[in-house]
Amino acid sequence: MMVGLIIVSCNKTTETPATQDVAFKASTATISDFKASTCDNPAPSYALIEIDGAIMQVGIFNLDGQILTNTLKLAPGTHTISMFVLKNDNNTPGVTSDDIEVLATPLTGANYANFVSHSLPFNFTVDAFMKTEVNIDVLCFEAADITNFGFAWFAIDKITVRELCFFGDFCTADYMTYAGTLYAQQANGLRHDMPAIFKVEVYKNNNFVVSYNNESWLGEGAPLCVQYPDFDGTVDNFSFKLYVKVLVGTSFEYKLFHTFTTVDGGQLNYGTDGVLDFVIGDCVPDADLVLPSYLNI
Repeated sequence: MMVGLIIVSCNKTTETPATQDVAFKASTATISDFKASTCDNPAPSYALIEIDGAIMQVGIFNLDGQILTNTLKLAPGTHTISMFVLKNDNNTPGVTSDDIEVLATPLTGANYANFVSHSLPFNFTVDAFMKTEVNIDVLCFEAADITNFGFAWFAIDKITVRELCFFGDFCTADYMTYAGTLYAQQANGLRHDMPAIFKVEVYKNNNFVVSYNNESWLGEGAPLCVQYPDFDGTVDNFSFKLYVKVLVGTSFEYKLFHTFTTVDGGQLNYGTDGVLDFVIGDCVPDADLVLPSYLNI
């Protein structure tokens, strides 16, 4: 007698999960540390996030001094985040019309876009069975850098947007040689003492950050105010390179005249009115910074 024995192997197929958990974690010492000293925004109550065209209001909670969002579910794959805002409910839970924006990620093309690693929108990937780290930055008037970890965790650390203002005078006996330049377009025309047309380049730890100039108003009537990001919790060395527009031979161009340095939020040791006044030449002897006369040789 022949006995037929059929053995069926049952191997469980590993299926890709339909969704993965996604959460946002705000890594701060206390809620009040979420905003810097010059930012009057209140503490956040919830997050407003747009992913793949869908806007979600996500609750947040405090755990051991850290702020976390409730868990979201996202399918494995590539997703696009186009809005990330932390908001305060203005003590009216359930009523959104009076809610206050606390922190937000700037859009590409906005003034503060160059202060973040990735302005919105941008893509990120959620991997099946693997943790995903996504990096996103948010800014208030005082700002925060966001670092992500976990399946799609977003952690928030604070940075500060700082500001320095400059105003300058350009004194030269050869002012008539500047005919046809921007100085000739100033309200008082060419003269011995003219408002300086200049730019300031900002460097952090020897890396270029941003550049500002006052050409659009010809240096007249208002200082040039320079904003730059200072990451809290790290030592940042800043350099501010002052270039003034002068004749170099027959070329009208920016020439480096001075470099200021500071560490983190340290103030430049010039003046008490919030504006650093400088002069090239001897026509404003009480300026905060007096630089030697310039000769176009």
